Amino acid sequence: MIVKSIKEQNIVGAEERNGMIGHLFWYSIGSQLITREGLKEKFTQSNIKEEWLPNEIRISDAFRRATKEIQRKKVPTSDPKKFQNFLVREVFSDNNYIQRNIVIETVDQSGKRLDYDPTGAILLLDKKQNQFSFAVPNEKNIEVKSLAMEAEELYKKYSIYYSAQQIRVMVSKILSSLAPTQVRPNGGVYFVPVTYMQELKNLNSLVNSLENSEGFIVPLFDTTDNREMINKKLLNDFEEAVETVDLLLKKDTVSKMEINDAIGESKRVADTFKKYQLVIELEVDVLNEKLQLLSERSKKLLNKIE
Repeated sequence: MIVKSIKEQNIVGAEERNGMIGHLFWYSIGSQLITREGLKEKFTQSNIKEEWLPNEIRISDAFRRATKEIQRKKVPTSDPKKFQNFLVREVFSDNNYIQRNIVIETVDQSGKRLDYDPTGAILLLDKKQNQFSFAVPNEKNIEVKSLAMEAEELYKKYSIYYSAQQIRVMVSKILSSLAPTQVRPNGGVYFVPVTYMQELKNLNSLVNSLENSEGFIVPLFDTTDNREMINKKLLNDFEEAVETVDLLLKKDTVSKMEINDAIGESKRVADTFKKYQLVIELEVDVLNEKLQLLSERSKKLLNKIE
């Protein structure tokens, strides 16, 4: 006869008594490059809707990203008391072209500027022809020419491939549609209710299909400790949302973006609470009180727009 461990017995017992209330999910997206077509294939394999694909890569974004990455600071020179900063500055942009220059700052050890060359190199993107070109007025400046060539190679890559950061943003957006709640103070581990079990499995499949990336799902069963954890995290979310709204109410001037962000977060917390009620025994009285308070504060905040 096979004897199950205490841990296995507890899990099975919880499942038999009350069932599963959701999953804990955490993931990491590592360094990678992937084309839109490659990402589409992974979406199909993981049953993810294409509506979650990142926007198509714009060549102007690829150009700016590539040219920004070549910046260097405090590069040593033949004079031990002098250093050079190679910075990129945008000088022109319209519907047809973007021009960015590599400017060269010569500085001393304390960072004081000693010399400045605004046209170390001229980097140009022809939007209509999808063509990157550059000119280096001082051909003897090998370092600047090398940076310009590096920018050109990066542009070729970034105009075709999504970056790891773009993939992270994409995964975060998909996850946000599954009513997640952070269960660690610093984030990184999320509770997702059982009502989104299949969608979460699809997302986890997608993450694990990506290069240098991994995702993990752990079932969470309906136990007293687990219910207390979810109730506590929901309460924290409500309190943080109320605090954010209160801070904005006290400010004399508030931007429309700040108000929209705060209202958006308030709606997210309220919606999460309503969705969790379907699968978890919540401290309804306490959370409803917080929901009412948040609703009242949010209405006052909206009046600031008017």
